[in-house]
Amino acid sequence: MGSCSAYKPEPMVSTVANRPPEGERKVDALRPRVAIICYSGTIDRLYPAAVLAAEAVDRGLAVSVLLTFWAVMAVRRTPGPFAQLVSRDCGVQGSALAELIRQSPGTSWIALLGAAKQRGDLHVSACAFTLNLFDITAEELDPVVESVVGMGSFLADADGSVLVF
Repeated sequence: MGSCSAYKPEPMVSTVANRPPEGERKVDALRPRVAIICYSGTIDRLYPAAVLAAEAVDRGLAVSVLLTFWAVMAVRRTPGPFAQLVSRDCGVQGSALAELIRQSPGTSWIALLGAAKQRGDLHVSACAFTLNLFDITAEELDPVVESVVGMGSFLADADGSVLVF
């Protein structure tokens, strides 16, 4: 694992050819926007965030999603035990929820984000600090993640957005 004291902000790494470089994203000031920060890696929290993002896109809103901490672990190409975790908040229904999702192939929260990206203005980023902290590279992330950004860059891009945490 990396050290917090060794953290050095990284420039945005774009993996999508049509996304403008950092600071050059053209934003229509009159267009409603939503910025979603996902920090949990449990499916009971990631699914609602993905559904919210998809619904916002379908309503014509511009959407930015930042995955940080455990959400980054869940979006790795090989997430390991993070793939189907359910939070303790779900109680005894947690295992039933996990089983229901396992029986529904093709409808992962990542697939929901990917489909919404194809329909509208949705950008998914991973937190640079988290990648540095956990010694993860951008190449280890699912292709739904198109960039790695610092929190300041995300917030600058989200300026004027409804922020959902």
